Amino acid sequence: MAIALHCFSRALHPELFQVVQTGVFDRNDYRVEVDITHEGHRIQFYYKTLTLCEVASSAHQPLPTRRLMHRGLIGDPYSFRTDAPRGVIYQTTYQREVLPAELFAMIHKEFRQKRQESDLLHLFESSGRVSIGAASLLHVDLRSRRAVVYGLHTFPDDLAIVKTTSSFEIPSDDTGSEEADSNPSA
Repeated sequence: MAIALHCFSRALHPELFQVVQTGVFDRNDYRVEVDITHEGHRIQFYYKTLTLCEVASSAHQPLPTRRLMHRGLIGDPYSFRTDAPRGVIYQTTYQREVLPAELFAMIHKEFRQKRQESDLLHLFESSGRVSIGAASLLHVDLRSRRAVVYGLHTFPDDLAIVKTTSSFEIPSDDTGSEEADSNPSA
């Protein structure tokens, strides 16, 4: 399955996707909404009047092109960074890895067992081709000026894992340093 990562400088409505799990995480100055979808994820970041939306989905899924900032196929490791409106810096890295069957099974089992309070985890049913179903994990890390969302999606039919790291950084204010806490409210 060809997976693409898109970033828009606007919101995309959830009815464009088959959403299976949702989380909302608030900080003083910004908000992050994350959805696990049937084909990947949707992250919406809100800061003042700015909305950024990242979508990882099938490369064949029809999506709008209005205010599209980035589109890339997920394959070899890739990084993208841009200065978005309102002084926000958006940065993402992503890659797809195909693993030997034994290693895939070990990693798949391990990440299904490791879940934290700030995680969304969805375990899909098996497609029938292989005995295990896909799994998607989104981990949200909130700081005073930056939200980082780590994504991990497994595709058992292909023995593939897609890894994403997406960072949304707001401009600094007069208070200075970045806090080290990670206090999301779900």
